[in-house]
Amino acid sequence: MDCRVVPETFITKFEINKHLLYAKICWAKNESVLFSVQLFSDDHSWSGSFSFELAKSFEERLHENAIEYANNVKDALKKNSDMYKYEFTHSESNACEAKFCWKRLFADSSAVLVHGFVTLQQDKSTETKDSIIDYLLNENKTLQITIEGLKKNNEQLNNEVDNCKSEFEKLIDIKESLESNLYGKFIQLLNSKKRRIKLLENHIAKIEGSNI
Repeated sequence: MDCRVVPETFITKFEINKHLLYAKICWAKNESVLFSVQLFSDDHSWSGSFSFELAKSFEERLHENAIEYANNVKDALKKNSDMYKYEFTHSESNACEAKFCWKRLFADSSAVLVHGFVTLQQDKSTETKDSIIDYLLNENKTLQITIEGLKKNNEQLNNEVDNCKSEFEKLIDIKESLESNLYGKFIQLLNSKKRRIKLLENHIAKIEGSNI
């Protein structure tokens, strides 16, 4: 697996020919597969995968580098862009085979180019859309646990911040006390020096007066 490709699983809803299809996509599944997909139609589920080898052939054809192509594919599968249209077709020669295809639209929307496709096989043990619901419920539970953990961490961090503020305020008080104390001692020393200088000036003046 390309170290730059981060594993991820997500659900996308497609409307193709007025039919709703749900796709569970496992991104960066293993070392040889960019993603695997399980697609749920009205009465069947279909599974397939898109290999790095197949991705490379599209990269060369579309003049996109590996990272750019992978990002564009993910945008297409997540429907993050309106530059793509989708097709789901059954094989005429094999009833248990189908193809899911995404095509990229050009600026004038009059021409399209196949950006990638996945050959799908009908699952032998038919799964329903309930598995999508179960997956999303499990993801929601996991996210709730994560949120609770983050809330606790946030509370701990807030407590640490409050403690740091309290310590900082104490340090400020100590600093101001030290500055005040040092300033007082400095004033005392300065006044003492002034008195000493005054005494020396008076003493010098007496000596000079007696010599006249």
